[in-house]
Amino acid sequence: MSAAPFRNARRAILGAALIIAPALLAQEGSETGLTRPTGKTFTALVQKLDSENWVPPYFAGRATLFDPVDEDRRLKEMIAEPYTMLEAGMYSYRVSPKRAEEGRRLFFLYDFGTADNWRSNERYMFYALGASSAEDLRARFGILMEPRGHLMGIVGMPSPDGRIDYGVSCALCHVAIAPDGGVVPGAPNHLYDSGKIRHRALVENDPHPAYVGPGYVDRDIPIERLASLGPGRMDRNSDRIENPVRIPPLWALKANRSGIFANGSGGNFWFALARHNGGAHPASEFIEAVVAYLLQLEPPPNPRMRGQVESRGEEIFKRAGCRSCHSGPYYTNGEVVPLEVIGTDGARVRQEFPKGYRVPSLRRLDLDRLFLHDGSVTSLADLFSTKRPAAVKGHRFGLELKDEEKSDLVAFLLSL
Repeated sequence: MSAAPFRNARRAILGAALIIAPALLAQEGSETGLTRPTGKTFTALVQKLDSENWVPPYFAGRATLFDPVDEDRRLKEMIAEPYTMLEAGMYSYRVSPKRAEEGRRLFFLYDFGTADNWRSNERYMFYALGASSAEDLRARFGILMEPRGHLMGIVGMPSPDGRIDYGVSCALCHVAIAPDGGVVPGAPNHLYDSGKIRHRALVENDPHPAYVGPGYVDRDIPIERLASLGPGRMDRNSDRIENPVRIPPLWALKANRSGIFANGSGGNFWFALARHNGGAHPASEFIEAVVAYLLQLEPPPNPRMRGQVESRGEEIFKRAGCRSCHSGPYYTNGEVVPLEVIGTDGARVRQEFPKGYRVPSLRRLDLDRLFLHDGSVTSLADLFSTKRPAAVKGHRFGLELKDEEKSDLVAFLLSL
């Protein structure tokens, strides 16, 4: 595969992690009667940024560049390598060391189509954020830096005209930094605040796009609620209902009974990405490599030492029946639990099938900042609080335990 098909495949896999709807950027006015005080000024600014090829000054040396020149050789070597079949639920996938190696590169370095929107959308967004440095970007919006100082998930793609267009990779949302400073692939970045980023670009910055009044953007979230969406949460299922979910960890995918499928949905996440850009399917080499990498992702060893408290918590975990769902090496049975059983908010599955939520893995919960499918609970202690169901319904398991039992159970869960 040459560099040109790679560019075409990127257009076919439009990743929307940082993208403002193009119609908003081109819009000089609105037929909805909403406030539009700065349309022409905004258009002039976007044109000026493009003519000057404006790039955030902190990108220099911190944004990783993806060079597609060598990809043809890499992919040929990957395809030629003998493979084994790995079963994941209902499906079998070809895996091999080179497939996983190439998948890891794509996971961290490939922009999945987002750089194609740099000149029309994303350049303005970074300008509107007003961050003065990479550290400022991390502190205000949760875009992380790895130990070498590179921005996690911010990648540059060389363009035919010699310029660099910038986009995002999987690592923006699905890599965390451990307390010891190490990079943890597959862990959720619950600091990344996409709602705050969008609100800053659409409303707070002046000039901004013309469409700034109450209304929906990014499929399901009202513009006025973007700022309060909170870090680590996104609404990605296009059902026109406001029902955000937390960014999930990516390990334990091979334990899922339905294979690599979206939670509670019949849509493969690769094809979901393609669907947002008109339905073209991504090149199979991308799928094969990244899936091979995702299927071999393992949570890192937990540095917490097991003691008497954790041992008591494990016995409570067993006695309370938690293992009926959270079993096996990943502490999940990989099943989708019917909504009637789990009792959580039904809005998420209203337009999806089956009507339920997949049992999540409990490994390395200490790296999570959000809990339950929608991230509405911010600590394990709150998850087991008897006050929680009044505000966040469902998942009533463990609420009847005594306070000291809950404390021991939380200690055990944090040690997994």
